[in-house]
Amino acid sequence: MTDNMNSPYHYVAQIQDLKRMPDFQKDIFMFPQLNADDSRRAGMSPLQNEKIDDMEPISKMQVPSEWNKEVNEGNFGDMSKTVSFSPPDADTELSVYDRGYPIAKSEGEKFRAVLEKDPHVLDPHEISTLNEQVLGTTVGDRSAFDLKHAETKIINGKKVLTVEGDWKEGGKKFYGCFIPKDENFRDIQEVFYEGTEPHFSKFRPKADKAISSIHWKKSE
Repeated sequence: MTDNMNSPYHYVAQIQDLKRMPDFQKDIFMFPQLNADDSRRAGMSPLQNEKIDDMEPISKMQVPSEWNKEVNEGNFGDMSKTVSFSPPDADTELSVYDRGYPIAKSEGEKFRAVLEKDPHVLDPHEISTLNEQVLGTTVGDRSAFDLKHAETKIINGKKVLTVEGDWKEGGKKFYGCFIPKDENFRDIQEVFYEGTEPHFSKFRPKADKAISSIHWKKSE
């Protein structure tokens, strides 16, 4: 695939990025997943393993059993997929997002350069290399998103890039992990938690615990 960012895959993948704008009505694109094994019954454990199908490299993660689950798969050539979990009656959401398209090879090399170092807090120069291809067309847009902090961490044996910041409009806060799907560093998986206060801070510990519980699929 070429580095042309005007390709159909890039265009349709921006639909998912639009969903992460502060005031966007997410229910336009999302619908509940009907799964008999995914019931939220009284008496279930406070945390339960959620299998994340077709979202490599993530296999499963533990989420609070009372959180609602929604799945969105792209249509009309859009290869993206999102699995989201949200506390009842709260303006906050934890999502696993597969963009469905690779970034340019040159940008993948910049992402690789950051992640191949030991875990560290990114300096201003490193942050400047993380453009809209690596971070997506919303979080990577400095005119719309105020990036407060970025660092690399190891989650259950896998190194990821974490980013925190605020939307400049709408009052939403954001914490996200950017994960290379393979050794090429061009396909990026995202796990992000965002919402408005006071809900964001109230449920942040549970979101952090869920992210820390991620199980990775083993390489073939």
